Amino acid sequence: MIEDKFGDYVREWIPLIDAYLAKQQKPIRGRVLSAALHFVDDVIVEVRGDTKEDYHEKPWFAIVYWHVRKWYEDFYGDQLNQPTDELPGVVFINHTPFELRMAITVSEVVEEGVSSNMVFPVEVRPEDKLTDWFLSPPNTSMIPAEGHDKLDTEIRTIVLNTRTLNLGLMTAKLESPSLNEFAGSIVGHIRTAICLILSNNTEGQSVSIWELHMAVEKSIKLFLEQRSIGYTKTHDVRKLRDLAPSDFDSTSLDEYFGNMISGSEAVKRRYCQGDEMSSDYIFNFYMSSLAITSFYADSLDRTYGVKNAKFTFKKPPWLDLPSAPPSPQSTCESKLNYNSTLDL
Repeated sequence: MIEDKFGDYVREWIPLIDAYLAKQQKPIRGRVLSAALHFVDDVIVEVRGDTKEDYHEKPWFAIVYWHVRKWYEDFYGDQLNQPTDELPGVVFINHTPFELRMAITVSEVVEEGVSSNMVFPVEVRPEDKLTDWFLSPPNTSMIPAEGHDKLDTEIRTIVLNTRTLNLGLMTAKLESPSLNEFAGSIVGHIRTAICLILSNNTEGQSVSIWELHMAVEKSIKLFLEQRSIGYTKTHDVRKLRDLAPSDFDSTSLDEYFGNMISGSEAVKRRYCQGDEMSSDYIFNFYMSSLAITSFYADSLDRTYGVKNAKFTFKKPPWLDLPSAPPSPQSTCESKLNYNSTLDL
């Protein structure tokens, strides 16, 4: 059948396009639209009775997109729907680490089926429930009132500092690709530290201190780099802090820097050396690291900020298939002329 022929042709090309996008380290959820765009730009050479100008607004592109998405759904299954815009966190309850997940953006419906808002929240919002932050929540009804209030305060602080850190790095004015990669590694260190803390074993949690220390160290160095302030090769975060301009006030961080360790002690933790650590020590070190990294990220120069920003988007036209005959697939088959090779 004609409709099968067009679908088969799309499915023939998408694995190659997907492999290219994977090599570019594009998240799976973001590849669907990119693959559809590549298919039109690089595979389709002619649209009979039409052009490729502004093609994303045309009905036939919705058909292309549908076939591309169908391939991704069939190939990746549930992995396609895994959220990619989440930040990790960790909190201790009864000396046991629990994993937290924080959305970078939140969607709000403006007009059903027509438009929606994308919000970049920083704080916990009134509609957020305490248990929603947990990947696998405990039974919070069994936590005494005093402990429940303490947990609520801790999670609010973690959400605020983690989102502030991420948005601060995301919008910072950084002049070179290498500096952008350097900035991106800061959240990477925190992600790794959280995984190690959640391992709940002595060796992993020791190395988590090194990872958190590196996140703090790099956040300060990034701040200094942006201001063209030189620094010696050191892991001592207190010495790096002292290199900031005299008019830069970081006194609000005094308590948190008091919880930091020396560079040599951090290296020991990397090799699982040093005294045994309590869950309270690990959590305080994590919270102090978040406070420091978020402060320096938020202090970076930027052209614009998106903290609590809200953007309104119209529903993309390619999400709705044309309903009138002839069938969507045969429409594409009769209109589109394809390339026999694809050079990516």
